[in-house]
Amino acid sequence: DNLFSVDHIQFPCDAEYTSHLKDTLVDGEFIIDNADGSNEPSFWINDIITYNGQNVSKKTFPQRLTLIFQSIVNIRNKAIGNGHIKKATQPFSIRNKYFFGLSEVNNLLSRNFIETIPHEIDGLLFLPEKDAYKSGECLRVLKWKENETIEFRLKITVNSSKISGLPEKNADLFLNHENDPYATMRYLPNLEQYDNKIISCSYKDSQWHFHRLRDDRPCPNSKQTAKSVIDAVKRPVTRETLCGLRKDE
Repeated sequence: DNLFSVDHIQFPCDAEYTSHLKDTLVDGEFIIDNADGSNEPSFWINDIITYNGQNVSKKTFPQRLTLIFQSIVNIRNKAIGNGHIKKATQPFSIRNKYFFGLSEVNNLLSRNFIETIPHEIDGLLFLPEKDAYKSGECLRVLKWKENETIEFRLKITVNSSKISGLPEKNADLFLNHENDPYATMRYLPNLEQYDNKIISCSYKDSQWHFHRLRDDRPCPNSKQTAKSVIDAVKRPVTRETLCGLRKDE
């Protein structure tokens, strides 16, 4: 993992900014929002581990979400509204990710809802309400995508053809912390622009296919994530199955 120091970002403890938030650890995702044609960098908080020096990871998920909204995002927005924080000086905005009950799955998959989101989304995340926060892999969390993809680092390599002996280009796909390629995709000239970059690939017909550039990601997926995606491709959870879920299941 990489660490980054960000200057000029402010987190007040209250709307009047009498003190600054400290010793706080959150889990989130950096996203480029596209609202009204303008690109706005945003950090979306989806969970919290420590708040102002207090361990809150054992609280239920709804309690942690409430803490994120009330004590971080909402207070910060009020401080901006009160003029204690100049929004124009902030390197990016801070938002809380919204979560819904199982009864809302059908609505969340609808085009009307998707069009209200200011950035591209590719699936749904299902989390247990009563569990404590768990870092790393968690088998009780399901990330569902209608079209499963893996993020690889693409490397264009040149080898001698086994048939003609002439130089032949390959599109090798690497996972995080792996020195050997996980797979090879059929080389196409338009892939040259993505050499040594993170790309999203789908797997069908026993082949890997380019899906899109992931310039928002600093590193590719892990080997364990790749295994999970392959398992999901072999045993897919359909949209119809999700829409039929009930809270008591």
